[in-house]
Amino acid sequence: MTQDVKIYANMLDEEERRVAVVEDGRLRDLYVEHGRPVQQSGDIYLARVESIVSGMNAAFLNLGDGRNGFLYLADAKGFSVHENGELIVQVTKTPRRSKGARVTPQVSLPGRFFVYLPFAGSVGVSRKIGSAKDRQRLRALVGSVERGGVIIRTAAQDAADEDLATDLAQLQEQWERIEQSAKLRMSPGVLWQEDGFLIRALRDELAHHISEVVTDSREAFDAVKGFVSAAGAGWSGQVSLLEKGIDLFEYCGLTQEIESLIRPKVWLPSGGYLVIDQTEALTAIDVNSGKCVDGSSLSATVKTTNLEAAREIARQIRLRAIGGIVIVDFIDMESEADRTAVLDALKDASAADPNKVRVYGMTSLGLAEVTRKRTRLDLRSQMTQPCSSCCEGRTWKDEALAASVKRRLRKAFAGSSSGWALVAMNDELAQIVAQKWLKGWEETFGRRIVLRGLPGASRTDWRIEALGDSRKILTQAQSPWEREEPSRVYRTTDS
Repeated sequence: MTQDVKIYANMLDEEERRVAVVEDGRLRDLYVEHGRPVQQSGDIYLARVESIVSGMNAAFLNLGDGRNGFLYLADAKGFSVHENGELIVQVTKTPRRSKGARVTPQVSLPGRFFVYLPFAGSVGVSRKIGSAKDRQRLRALVGSVERGGVIIRTAAQDAADEDLATDLAQLQEQWERIEQSAKLRMSPGVLWQEDGFLIRALRDELAHHISEVVTDSREAFDAVKGFVSAAGAGWSGQVSLLEKGIDLFEYCGLTQEIESLIRPKVWLPSGGYLVIDQTEALTAIDVNSGKCVDGSSLSATVKTTNLEAAREIARQIRLRAIGGIVIVDFIDMESEADRTAVLDALKDASAADPNKVRVYGMTSLGLAEVTRKRTRLDLRSQMTQPCSSCCEGRTWKDEALAASVKRRLRKAFAGSSSGWALVAMNDELAQIVAQKWLKGWEETFGRRIVLRGLPGASRTDWRIEALGDSRKILTQAQSPWEREEPSRVYRTTDS
């Protein structure tokens, strides 16, 4: 059955850019970016070898920005790795917490139909192309690549021969440009960066039936149009630009579901629920029956809940970009057949995940062991930060909160001719917003914005207190609030 896929790209604000992939009306993937992070998975660097640690069989490489990269020497067989030497490497795992990026000299360049491997000599075919006839045809079409090897992607199965040849030629030319750049520059430094995450998402999704791409940014609209044109024929979807001065995700009904992805509790349709606990070492997921009373017996209720949980777990770890080890504590099942059915459901639901997911089985304690390849920061790390006022909690990142305020201001200004606005928020957050973004917001909206810092207020408890003229706003900014400690006023020197 053909699935309807839509991409919503909220690219208007530099504080936070978001891309949502919705399949048959349900959120399937979410990408979030606060500025362009360094050492993204796929980025290619001309690195300098800082040190080789024999006991770890590894080397640490200076990439020129951020932490040193980590290279397993087993991944560098056939390459010259010595201290102070130069090496072209690609990021395979982004930095996280206290760990630097993992890198490899085995570079791979993804295109729409192929992944080009400059240092390999083989031709591989995606396992998702099941037809032996198609696999043989594609291998024969590629033949022997003059230099390097390729992996034939699923999207190649229905592509025209001309489009396949163009894609491969573009990837080979891209590698030649990277090599030339490495010869002309000093190490360390970046040689090539992955396309913006909107174009990456579009490139990977064109294998599916995308009916529409909707964005709120003219720049993103033009970029999508350009990419589709360069990608060749074969896509008949629509590209739409929404310029209404409103929050695109709110307009499309995505806001509440996105906010729920930060919470540990996930309700299931039957009344059961999951609790997702992310730690440094692994992610633990607990399945609970909750209000579920479906089924003619206790065992039937347990099986129903666990089957629902298996499907939702596969969806949640993909949505939340969870990688590494995942341990699932399903509700205890006495029947071996039921345990097998639940594990099979988890495998089936994970089959479409672009990141490799392995379901190993259950331990003697009844815990399901799962791993998922990590290629980017998990959503919780992208959208939240450790809370400064508690020991173990987390709160929304400054950038995410600032973007929320800015989106609400845009909506308020769209419905008002007032030249001034007063926004009340946590005092610490108000200081950060005033230093980083306030002047830019005023230039964007052509209005004056005054921030009222409330000491001790929750970081998420912000509000637009008033719209009006300068006299009204400045007077209200000085008015008392419910706590003894006075509020503080932040404004640009021009306002």
